[in-house]
Amino acid sequence: MKNLLFLCIGIYGFLLTSCDSLPAASEQTEFLLRNEAFQLKVSTQNGLNPYSLECRRPDGILADGDYSYGFGRPVNVNQVSRSLPDGGQEIIFTGQSGDLKVEHLFRFPRADWFEEQITVQNTGEKELELADDKPNSVHPRIRCGFVRSSQDGTQAATPIAETRFLAVPYLKGIAIPFGHKDFSFTDVVEKPHELHFDNGQLFEPLATYVLGSEGWVWTAGDQGIVIIKYSQDLMEHSILDTVEKSGEGDADGKALRFGGCGAWHGDPEAALRIAPGAVVRMGVTRYIRYTGDWKAGFYQFRQFMAEKGHRFPKDFNPPVHWNELYDNPLWWTDPESLENRDKMYRLEHMEEEAAKAREVGCEALYLDPGWDTMQGSTLWAEDRLLTCAEFCKLMQDKYGLKVSLHTPLAWWNKPEGYSSSVLARDAQGNTYRTPRWNQYPQTICSGSEWFTIKLERLLKLAEAGVVYFMFDGPNFTGPCTVQSHGHVVPYTREAHMRRCADLGRKVHEKYPDLIIEMHDMIAGAGGFNYVPTYYLQNDQTFNDVWAFEFMWDPMTDLLSRRSVALYYYNLGYDLPLYIHVNLKGDNANAVMFWWNASLCRHLGVGGKHPDEKVWQAHKDAMQAYLRLKPFFTQGEFYGLDEMIHVHTLEGKNAAVINCFNLAETPETQTFTIPLTEVGLSPQSQYEIRGAAGCKQEGSTMEVKVEIPAQGTQLLELIPKF
Repeated sequence: MKNLLFLCIGIYGFLLTSCDSLPAASEQTEFLLRNEAFQLKVSTQNGLNPYSLECRRPDGILADGDYSYGFGRPVNVNQVSRSLPDGGQEIIFTGQSGDLKVEHLFRFPRADWFEEQITVQNTGEKELELADDKPNSVHPRIRCGFVRSSQDGTQAATPIAETRFLAVPYLKGIAIPFGHKDFSFTDVVEKPHELHFDNGQLFEPLATYVLGSEGWVWTAGDQGIVIIKYSQDLMEHSILDTVEKSGEGDADGKALRFGGCGAWHGDPEAALRIAPGAVVRMGVTRYIRYTGDWKAGFYQFRQFMAEKGHRFPKDFNPPVHWNELYDNPLWWTDPESLENRDKMYRLEHMEEEAAKAREVGCEALYLDPGWDTMQGSTLWAEDRLLTCAEFCKLMQDKYGLKVSLHTPLAWWNKPEGYSSSVLARDAQGNTYRTPRWNQYPQTICSGSEWFTIKLERLLKLAEAGVVYFMFDGPNFTGPCTVQSHGHVVPYTREAHMRRCADLGRKVHEKYPDLIIEMHDMIAGAGGFNYVPTYYLQNDQTFNDVWAFEFMWDPMTDLLSRRSVALYYYNLGYDLPLYIHVNLKGDNANAVMFWWNASLCRHLGVGGKHPDEKVWQAHKDAMQAYLRLKPFFTQGEFYGLDEMIHVHTLEGKNAAVINCFNLAETPETQTFTIPLTEVGLSPQSQYEIRGAAGCKQEGSTMEVKVEIPAQGTQLLELIPKF
């Protein structure tokens, strides 16, 4: 049976060729695209209209209304198609909507997924404005998508009102307590939603009727689809919003609009104002069918991102950090005071911290603010700490430690550390302070010659032996208008993000093994993500991402369940999280240590607990962690639930399981491990170390475990030989 049914033929050409080079419109006006998972019907009779989308086996209607093109339905439609290498098919429809030339691509391989992508070109002589088309609107005209009414089809296995949308990977709100981003279909089409942070520099809470995420799991219980937006050219999100009954659609009242493309709170910037002749290629939206509960959808998202390269390398072995900040009084006074740095951040102080790091078993000493001449100068303070090369040699020879550094970017660099030519200025030529925590009256522009100076200083540190840079403070430095900086005027968020990523790329060109962590490239360390996690990431730009500021009071974050956000992240990404946590808030069970060790592939700790019993527990925990480290840094993560984490090491057919109890009383838990679903062979027989009991029956294993109050139990699942 053919994978796709087309009655049209054509030749495949490059996107956005001139209109008169396209094949003439055929008489055919109905098109059917189909693979094993999906079926799409497209009409061109009254303009371009992908009007019906169904999920096959089990049958389910996903879209039942006319496709919504915010800029107006394209007319004078032509099409070209080609066969894919696997026997599938793709078709590109081309039409005109006013001065916008529109190309809408649909790709249906022989697989459980299909993709769509929209590209537009301004063929007019004036700039096209595709931002909000009316005052206070949250629906920019670049917004396009499939439409689903609230009416159930005759074959619906699950009423549409009972289906749910789960944000992936940030199902649980990060740090700022947004709660779970889990919405019923009715919630999406009828209720206002979460607070979101706007695209200005204040990042104040903003009520919105539009939901955005890197992806959505649309679940009907034991099956569903994953909707993923992906682009490395523009910062985009997968959007859920609504459309009103307007005569164009067949939805009754409000209907759901999903997929397609769009701008969310002003991003991507390039899609909102299009110059004459300019082409904007929006990102791909992929739809994946899955079977199983909602976690199966998260794993599909994770697999997609891993295939794009957003995962840990197979040999990932980052050094465990000891952060001197927690015990160093400098941070808790005025860390930017040069006098305080001279008193509190000297070689003898760092040697005291290095001794603690060696005692607990860490592999690197991480220096937070204080090691450079002034905040963000990235110039090593030789008068207090030897030369950088001498310091690195001392740490290795005397303590067996590598050296890692906090190296903040422009937003958190004290302007006095650079020349005045790097300062950001507004249209009137005035310097400005970027709001939200920035304590400096002036801001350095990341698009200025600061970049070259910063790179030179970073390379000197890497040459001296530093193995890790934290790119804290990559916040957007504002719409600078200084022409001599060489950036687009005004400076954009997109240009800024690319500058941050390029800095990492330039470092890695000379020092490919150096690990770079990148905070959110717009919001910084704000406890929430503005930029899609994958955006501009690869092994040439940065390796780790920040674990959402759970560093200050991690025990409270755990017991309040705020840091459960880390669990959901791991269901959706293999890209390493980095964290350092204050051990002084932990207990004798080392529950907080193990929580972060389980959920952050790159671990840092600091702060010697005053209770020797707890300190000994940390030393014991670290020895166990180091013995099993490959499971945590290179293993595949599976969540049986929020409190039971499985780490399976590929090629070993073995796993480590972390079990947690946050209650104030001990618990005995019994749970089942589906061996195949956590990457283990059902043909093997296993033993479990650390469990109170276990029983294996075929491909499942029942485990009994006793966990102390606010404690943890570590299990090792090993095949019998």
